[in-house]
Amino acid sequence: MNNDDMKRQIYIIAVFLMAFMTSCTKEWVSSIDLGVNTDRVNIDSVYEGEFWFTVFAADDSHWTLTVTEGPEWLTPDISGADGRTHVRFAYTANMGDDARIAQFVLKADTGKEIAVAVVQSGLEQSASSVEYIE
Repeated sequence: MNNDDMKRQIYIIAVFLMAFMTSCTKEWVSSIDLGVNTDRVNIDSVYEGEFWFTVFAADDSHWTLTVTEGPEWLTPDISGADGRTHVRFAYTANMGDDARIAQFVLKADTGKEIAVAVVQSGLEQSASSVEYIE
């Protein structure tokens, strides 16, 4: 085998590998109409602050968010979106002795609903000591 034949074979193999590698790209596709990692968020601080919450949904799935309990102290930055989205929640200080509870409800356009509790510590009672019952 001469040098030109060897170069031609290496070129053919390289072209084949390039074509094969570009056809194997992975794409994240979800069939989840609505999902979350947790149905409870504990805030250990009594001071004002913020936290991020991820909502999982298929790209073509629309969902809404409504704060049903505690809207006076818990405020999301959006009220709905399409697909997977990060929601930023702001909360005010809790200078009361008792922990306080808020709830928000996510609802997909398919009708699926998920309720999430948010518990913020008070001066005397910690968020983790509260048993939340809907």
